[in-house]
Amino acid sequence: MRIGWKETQWTEEEPGIITFSLEPEVLTGPDWERKLFSSGSCQNFSPDSLIMLNHADFKSTLEPVNVTVMKGRIFHDPSRFERPSIGVLRAEARRRGLRDPNPDLACLMRQAFPNSEVRKMGLRWLVAAHKPIIVHGGERLLGSYCMNDYPCVSAFVGEHSYGFLGGDGFAFIG
Repeated sequence: MRIGWKETQWTEEEPGIITFSLEPEVLTGPDWERKLFSSGSCQNFSPDSLIMLNHADFKSTLEPVNVTVMKGRIFHDPSRFERPSIGVLRAEARRRGLRDPNPDLACLMRQAFPNSEVRKMGLRWLVAAHKPIIVHGGERLLGSYCMNDYPCVSAFVGEHSYGFLGGDGFAFIG
């Protein structure tokens, strides 16, 4: 395990629902970029994620949070061809009493979990389901793509009607 990752325990008490707690680190987006890169927790930032980290809508989490990650697979119906939308996901989060996190949750999660741990969760993307940030005219969510050997922070399409896959995980708080 690299020095950059914190030891964070997670559980999957209900199929498709992962929970864990994280402590805040009140940092700006550029501070997160430096911290994640220098610690080895992130070796690559997508161009859109760098825009998001420097965006006025990038906010920090100010208190400890209980995180609930909903796996995309709990929304998939194999008898249908279309992918469930982010709007469906957000409606389920509201039904469960969950709230949108701040964008820095993506950075907190990147710091907490190496790619190998995210894959143990059964995920390829670990996305903070914050209020989307507009980049190049499109809504984006900040997250980590975890299927390669290089830990990265990237931008995930965040439009309300965008369909997602079963290996995508979306993090809310509450």
